[in-house]
Amino acid sequence: MRALCRWVSMCGLVLLSACGGGGDSGDSGPPPPTVDFDVQAAWGEFLTASRSWSVTGIANNLQRYDIDIAIAPGAASVVPISGATAARSDTTLQVHENGTLIGNALSETFYDPGTLQLLGVRLTPSGGASACSVATSAATPPAAAKIGASGALATLDERSGCLTTSASVGTSSVGWSLEFEGGISYFCVNSTERDLTGAVLATESDCIEANPDGSLGARARLTITQPGTGFALTARG
Repeated sequence: MRALCRWVSMCGLVLLSACGGGGDSGDSGPPPPTVDFDVQAAWGEFLTASRSWSVTGIANNLQRYDIDIAIAPGAASVVPISGATAARSDTTLQVHENGTLIGNALSETFYDPGTLQLLGVRLTPSGGASACSVATSAATPPAAAKIGASGALATLDERSGCLTTSASVGTSSVGWSLEFEGGISYFCVNSTERDLTGAVLATESDCIEANPDGSLGARARLTITQPGTGFALTARG
């Protein structure tokens, strides 16, 4: 949820414009299911359950990235900047490039435990300063939707730090989608980060295998792009 693409920008994972291959061929698997999926339940499990995934991919700079993602509930907290009381979901990220650890980070997602609406995010890269964002609008996914459907989750005001005096540096829009690839149905959380001029800095799509009842499975797909550098990565596990 915006966590890794913002972390990429903060930690300098992508230093050069990318070139070359690393793309994927078309999907020739079975047709997507036509039943309804409980998107609200999937979003709730995404926020509240303890899960971990490992994904691997070759970026279009021809480097291999191995990314370990672990999600677990955090303690009830106060949302930085806004001061609202919230539940919390903690995501830890660890990234290897060609087998070498190049960084890790903690992303804390704050949400309303009653409505599951996003309230804010605090991102802290290892050895670096935290940056925060505060929701300016938020929505809850529906209880029933079909593959191909999508909707909004939140709009976030991106700040340079985590103080009330921290300047706005841009915005992020966060949404959900139901996707199907290679015989797997995915619940995806998608984000687009823009600077103050509206230019896109990064996009991220975090997709987890989903069942119609909203329970999440063991497969995952992570897609990141940075238009400014030309970097693009799709990693699966």
